[in-house]
Amino acid sequence: MAHRPAASVSIVIQPSMPEQADLLQILKAHWGYPSFRLGQGEIIAHVVEGHDALALLPTGGGKSVIYQVAGLARGGLTIVVTPLIALMEDQVANLKRRGICALAVHSGLGPQEVQRRLDAAMHGDFSFLYLSPERLLTQNFLLRLEEMEVRLLAIDEAHCISQWGQDFRPAYRRIGELRERLAGVPVLAVTATATPRVAEDIKHQLGMPRARQFSSTFRRPGLSYRVGSFPDGIGTVHRILSRGLGPAIVYALYRNEVEQLASILSGRGIRAAAYHGGMPAEDRFSVQGAFMRGELEVIVATNAFGMGIDKEDVRVVINLGLPEDLEAYYQEAGRGGRDGQGAMAYLLYGQEDAARLEANWRSKYPERAVVDRLVGQLMGALSLQPGDDTSTPLDFNLKDFCHGHGWREWDARSVLGLLEREGVLRYDPEPVPSLRIRLTAPTELLRTVGREDERLDRLFRYLLATYPDIRSFPAEVSGRGLQLAVRLTQIALERLLASCASRGWLEVEHLEPVGSVELLTPLCPNWPLELDWEGIAQRREADYQRLQHMVAYAYNDAICRERVLREYFGEEVTEDCGLCGVCRARG
Repeated sequence: MAHRPAASVSIVIQPSMPEQADLLQILKAHWGYPSFRLGQGEIIAHVVEGHDALALLPTGGGKSVIYQVAGLARGGLTIVVTPLIALMEDQVANLKRRGICALAVHSGLGPQEVQRRLDAAMHGDFSFLYLSPERLLTQNFLLRLEEMEVRLLAIDEAHCISQWGQDFRPAYRRIGELRERLAGVPVLAVTATATPRVAEDIKHQLGMPRARQFSSTFRRPGLSYRVGSFPDGIGTVHRILSRGLGPAIVYALYRNEVEQLASILSGRGIRAAAYHGGMPAEDRFSVQGAFMRGELEVIVATNAFGMGIDKEDVRVVINLGLPEDLEAYYQEAGRGGRDGQGAMAYLLYGQEDAARLEANWRSKYPERAVVDRLVGQLMGALSLQPGDDTSTPLDFNLKDFCHGHGWREWDARSVLGLLEREGVLRYDPEPVPSLRIRLTAPTELLRTVGREDERLDRLFRYLLATYPDIRSFPAEVSGRGLQLAVRLTQIALERLLASCASRGWLEVEHLEPVGSVELLTPLCPNWPLELDWEGIAQRREADYQRLQHMVAYAYNDAICRERVLREYFGEEVTEDCGLCGVCRARG
């Protein structure tokens, strides 16, 4: 339904604004909540009426419930754009548990599964379709879009669309083109970390400059911010946790630090476990589940932990080292005390932290000639030519690449990081074994067992279609590609292959584990790659300004810490918190 954009205005949510009975009924029926959190009902009602909105809500403010209830109220299909595959799959699983039909399409799926899911969304069997931004303008999606009954477009982590924001992702800019194809469909953009400049850019990039903006306070009642330097990080962390304040999250900067600290704390009698992106998915889910159930007192993690995690009784959050910016710090610290019952947020920094942040900032933006050199060598290493199929991840051993081409691994990672942020490729360093496989059973037998077990059907169909000579000669098979095709975890796939080998259906040999590269931009004849170097320079400067704000926050000992955070996000603050270290020091 076509609509006139609302007047450009930022609405500060007030407790007295009315809630609508029909929206409450949806909330109660599927979530079991008796009422909306402050402001949720007003935002939902505005969007359900067909208007665009930008909602700035703090971490734990219930952003996903807003677009999920609004989507159910509007009917039809809601497209949700979000950048994190793990969070996407988690929300789909949660919706299914509530009896709501949802599915996700992202780069972690094989081509056939992507088509199957898009077909399901096109035929109206689902209420929610979650998409990663890279999938928005693919031919597979656009061919089906016109047949989908899209009634709402929701953009999670909307700050990713702004080059002035934390974690800018060029692929998010495609949302503006998608919006043009969905004339009359309301847009709801949500984020927890947007400064006034970022908020205006979000609306501009989405083509809704006069959209109504809803802003909730960035104040976290009962959360006490404490900051200090530490000569002995592990000792300081142990002393804090030994007070037994309740469930705690400790954020460390590097994976080896996470594992070391978790081991030391466990050795000192604290029920602690490590969590980081280098762990197998099964181990991460196990640790997360144990923490959510209260079986672990402390989870020690990199910033890979926390997004979409809603544990309300976290009493302590410790950041061991300065995060990259205040946006990241606010989100991590804000995971404490979501039930309003109070929590402590400690930021512990070392003498070298400011220099480390600046060194990381410099390495994040390599010179153009360096980027062009690595891109050319990467194409050669992957044996790719313009026009080659790049729809699936390709095995890539970074250590071997660096050794063969004279790169320092740190420098190569910097270039890959830039290319990933610019939407050119996705580099996954997590090693997955390659496999050498030969099918030994007759084709008819493989078809028979495939009819009885869909996992075997997917396995044998993929191997026979992808490697036509696999019955005559062993084929080197990408473990990651096979995982995607069969739709199994690494452990489940290994068990399936072992079972097949024991029955004489195939022979399998595990080769050296490698990472992978997935190209998101089709190859074309005009290499070297043309990037938006002017935009990159502007983002470089914006990143430096955020770095400076982070360092200034740490060294500040005169202004209320909560005031500094709230004013950074554009909120007018009339009184100090009375709880932070600065306020307490004043007496």
